[in-house]
Amino acid sequence: MVISTAISIIRDRFGNKKAIKMLSDAGFKTLDCSLFEMAYYDSPFNSENWEEEAKKMKAYSDSLGVTYNQAHLPFNFKWNEEGEWERFIGPAHYRALDICGIMGVKYVVAHPIHHMEYLGHEEEVFEYNMRFFRTMIPYCDKYGYKICIENMWQHEAKTRRIGHDSCSHMEELIRYIDGLGGTEHFAACLDLGHTTIVGFEPENCIRKLGHKYLYALHIHDNDYMSDRHDLPGQGKINWEEVCRALGEIDYVGDFTYESSNFQRHVPEDMLPISFKYMLDVAKHLTNKIDSYRPKK
Repeated sequence: MVISTAISIIRDRFGNKKAIKMLSDAGFKTLDCSLFEMAYYDSPFNSENWEEEAKKMKAYSDSLGVTYNQAHLPFNFKWNEEGEWERFIGPAHYRALDICGIMGVKYVVAHPIHHMEYLGHEEEVFEYNMRFFRTMIPYCDKYGYKICIENMWQHEAKTRRIGHDSCSHMEELIRYIDGLGGTEHFAACLDLGHTTIVGFEPENCIRKLGHKYLYALHIHDNDYMSDRHDLPGQGKINWEEVCRALGEIDYVGDFTYESSNFQRHVPEDMLPISFKYMLDVAKHLTNKIDSYRPKK
């Protein structure tokens, strides 16, 4: 199974080029191209030279033997500002889809549009997202990747407690994929940490999605109370059961870390040690997943 990690936090600390080199030197030869920075006007990928910037990043990665299995579209936009979709969000969003194609990814992870209140508005949110995701189909056809829809959570409007959101129920996530024509163009990215904070065990979500729908993962741990994005083993997720479920459904995708908080405060001179530990943990868990696969 391919092991990869998101580059976002290391990139935020050191820039794209140094982040790629550090992770490559540590043994990560497959990366998740996290495009979160494109939610901000000053990203190089939002400049007139965006295509040149993307091709330079791809060429540099190629020179190190680094490939990209997965990408994550930007999402932290100012959704409620009038005219912001036409002015910035829309162009940046579709430019990001082109950059995913340049980087050669297999899976593009996308959040459903979820800046509006979810509870009590489920059908309105569903229809909004059907229109949104259908605009991505031509990019799937052009570049050959799948859009993997991520399960979400939000702070409830009245209580501000963490609660359900678009696709936090696996039945709704499957409804999204089927409503968009099935797995030719769309699939599920299961964020394991997001499952626990809305009250679900990740292994049960894995089995509900099954081999048919689950193509991508965000691997991280938490305390079942907050979206901590810690390394497996630092929270309360039962990794034995997660690995058992992934093996039993014969999961076809990759093992992709989104354990950003583990990397956020590690001193630079200690990062190579922490990266090696991350790889060792990933190898241990992927071996465990393989041990639970159906015998052929």
